[in-house]
Amino acid sequence: MAAPKKFAVIGAGVAGLLAAQQLKHEGFDVTIYEKTDNVGGVWQSNYAGYALQVRKWHFVIPGYPWPNDESHPQYPTGQECQRYIERYAADTGLLPLITFNATVVSVSPKLTNGHTLESATGSDGWEVKWSDEKGKERTESYDFVVIATGLFSIPSRPEWAQGLVSATPPASGPWVVDVKDFTDAQLPLAKGKRVVIIGAGKSAHDVGLVTSKVAASTTLVARRGHWMAPQKVLGFLPLEFATYTRWSWALQPAFYNAGAVKRAAHTLFRPVKAAAWALFGAIFKLQTSVPSEISPKHGLLTGIYDTIGMVNSTELSRAFTSGQLAARKARVEKVDGKTLTLSDGSTIEADIVVLATGYQPLAKTLLPTDNLRARAGFVDNRGRGGDNYDLQWLYRNVLPPRLSNIAFIGQHATFAHVLTASLESRWLAGVLSGQVKLPSQEAQLEDIARQQAWWERIYFPRSNNYVWALHGKFHDQLVRDLKGNARAYSALNPVGEWFGYIKNELYSDLFPAHVGIKDRALSGKSTPEAAPAAASKAPNGKAATVAVPPAQVQAAAA
Repeated sequence: MAAPKKFAVIGAGVAGLLAAQQLKHEGFDVTIYEKTDNVGGVWQSNYAGYALQVRKWHFVIPGYPWPNDESHPQYPTGQECQRYIERYAADTGLLPLITFNATVVSVSPKLTNGHTLESATGSDGWEVKWSDEKGKERTESYDFVVIATGLFSIPSRPEWAQGLVSATPPASGPWVVDVKDFTDAQLPLAKGKRVVIIGAGKSAHDVGLVTSKVAASTTLVARRGHWMAPQKVLGFLPLEFATYTRWSWALQPAFYNAGAVKRAAHTLFRPVKAAAWALFGAIFKLQTSVPSEISPKHGLLTGIYDTIGMVNSTELSRAFTSGQLAARKARVEKVDGKTLTLSDGSTIEADIVVLATGYQPLAKTLLPTDNLRARAGFVDNRGRGGDNYDLQWLYRNVLPPRLSNIAFIGQHATFAHVLTASLESRWLAGVLSGQVKLPSQEAQLEDIARQQAWWERIYFPRSNNYVWALHGKFHDQLVRDLKGNARAYSALNPVGEWFGYIKNELYSDLFPAHVGIKDRALSGKSTPEAAPAAASKAPNGKAATVAVPPAQVQAAAA
């Protein structure tokens, strides 16, 4: 197969838009499929009080700054983030490329030369089956497919909640609702009610905080606790200084690809690092006042690879210490009317039950066979000691070595999701243009195996789907592949490199696709109307001639 020209991008959230823009800039013919009637993904609408948990420079697309007219100087609301994404889609000319209200049913390799789904690799392209808002199905063929459906697509629900969940209150019994559907519009329904929130992660604490201000009672019920981090350590030091700087990354274990000297240095300073994590952990618990019932039993270093959320520690501490927000360590065994029976034998009454129990990614479900999913890097982690989720192992978290002409963007969580998806998209464009040289299939699989072994050693069976605080070390890999070194600052500024914030904007020079739209971004004058429902995609015109990419993106790797 010749160099791919016709691309499908699944998803018009942040990751999908970023991938599509990089591909468009390379001259490819791009079609974007989006199941809703607007861009933005999870930012279109979410749970009550949802907002950016970090300062807005973390949510900057490199080369596309926030407009000067946004009201919140530090922590934008979810609606402000959504408007920023809509502006980006309009300013980059992506809206005409999107087929809205298009639900992708499956993504399958073309079956040529006698291949079956069990043997086809995608070397001859892929077929995307999708249905429109009327349920009419159709299939389109593409040279290359990018799956950018995110990690937070399908709510994970406990067994007892199956069949009880609804987006609106029922006529009788408690209202059991997924956290994403309990929005600001529904918050008044909690006034004077008994609210129980299942879970103890970031969204559970956020919803618990806002409902505790209006509800008769609000209680978090969880099997185990997760770490919550204050936005400012000790009330004055931004948490970013301990998470978005190279000196703070040095407190983590040596990465899987570290050389002998780095590994030796990490071993030598292990007692110092352990003391630092213990100190930070004690401060975090003191500031957030999370009750002992759901206080995490694992250390903070483990927590940053597990689940950790940034919160307004002042308000959260006040809610817990005043009794407005309570917590129970247990799991729900059954529901009888408005009575929840817990695993410790106690009961709790609830008018509203909010499920903040995590998500399953959609990407795996798009591949129609177990064999194809396995070759795409998916591994079932259920019952292995971790949470109830699927893992996916990819080279540079983007490419599955055993398949061709398919990539995954934004399919893992980090502390810097926008920068992660930006760099992944730019890296993929570099691979397709020949700027980035891929190693052999064998070398890619060996690299993945080293990562797996490293994760098993420092934690429990986990995946690079959840990079979290390791974002910096992963970003360095992508940047080094693109330009030969991983520096964010000038080579003449080693102090800034080690102690300065590693901000998204420092990588703007890697994104020529954003040249010319910066002034429009700053002015905010390009603010678009919300994308119209059932909007259709306009033709993208002829694809430009591009460099022949490596074998993995035109034929099966040898």
